[in-house]
Amino acid sequence: MAIRRYRGYKRRTGFSAGNRMGRIAAAIKRVPPRALILICVAAAAVITFACVSAFVKGSGAAAPQAAAASETGGAAAPQTTAAPDAALASAQPPDEPASPQPSPEPSETDPLGGVVFKEGMTDPIVASIQQRLMDLSYMDGAEPTELYGPMTAQAVTGFQRQAGLTMDGLLESQTYTMLMSPDAPKFEVSLGAQGPDVEDMIYRLYELDYLNTVTDTFTETVKTAVEEFQETNDLDVDGIIGGQTRKMLYSDDAIEYGGGGGAVTLSLNVTQETNLSPNALEDVLSSSLSGLGRALYDGEQDYGINSLFILAIINYESGYGTSNLAQTQNNLGGLKGGGSYKSFSSKAECIDYMYDLLSSNYIGNGLVTIEAIGEVYCGGTWAEEIKGYMQELIAELS
Repeated sequence: MAIRRYRGYKRRTGFSAGNRMGRIAAAIKRVPPRALILICVAAAAVITFACVSAFVKGSGAAAPQAAAASETGGAAAPQTTAAPDAALASAQPPDEPASPQPSPEPSETDPLGGVVFKEGMTDPIVASIQQRLMDLSYMDGAEPTELYGPMTAQAVTGFQRQAGLTMDGLLESQTYTMLMSPDAPKFEVSLGAQGPDVEDMIYRLYELDYLNTVTDTFTETVKTAVEEFQETNDLDVDGIIGGQTRKMLYSDDAIEYGGGGGAVTLSLNVTQETNLSPNALEDVLSSSLSGLGRALYDGEQDYGINSLFILAIINYESGYGTSNLAQTQNNLGGLKGGGSYKSFSSKAECIDYMYDLLSSNYIGNGLVTIEAIGEVYCGGTWAEEIKGYMQELIAELS
């Protein structure tokens, strides 16, 4: 009963296989021949387009794989996509320079294996570099480390200056070879030297009151300050900062200017030495007399005459070095000889002549006060004028 109902259902609804095929055949017969041809052509075109697209897509994906295989000489490597964080990390430089990896087999021409040391690098070889710099007085004695820090870079810069190399603080094979050589130059700073270490030492002289200004170059003024420092601190006086001078310069035992070599004494006493340094004397010189602090200092040391007394005469007689006689004949004291004013090859020569003249013709003859000298030297109000000029200098230096 159930089967009959099922078959009847198919007959009523037309869902049998034979019925469907019959209906399709009948429908096709009713289609005009021309329309049927157009339908077949369109269907063929759609099928062809689908096949071509699939082929192109397949060959395009295979091409990179084949290219990769040809570069590596084997099968193409699998394609992976890096995570965003990993890609960013690889694009960003590290915070600190990477530690060098020296060649395991350095050559005679390249003892560092191509490594160039700079600030921030670490390597066991740095300890030996620091020790060598200490032995040559470019670095203060301390425990060597493996870090190539700013102090090491500055010491290397100082060595490069002495060795005639490019002063960049980078230690490459050439600098390393010269540093480790038995003939490596020891630390020494003299006229004309420049560099961060030179500026540091000049600043240290300034801190100790041997200089009044800071420069970045070892000038004649700096040389004079170094000589004063060396004399005050019982070092060999040569005006050159070598290892011993440098060590004392940064020592807690370094004596400040005025703390040794005799106390500074400012008075109207003609024969009382002031103990003023050349740089201190430079401070009270006019622009027209600039550079004569050394001549005034040397004269005081050689003749035992108060340098401020000589300077007071110069300021009075030459209008602080601006008179025509001072400008054209370097005559700073209104000095005459043979009925005419004397001429000198330099102002420093004139100053030495004034010291010698006062020592031999005045003080040597018992004229040891300003008043006594004035009566013979010029007369009139000369002595009072000189006293006034000296008092101005003393006030300026006090």
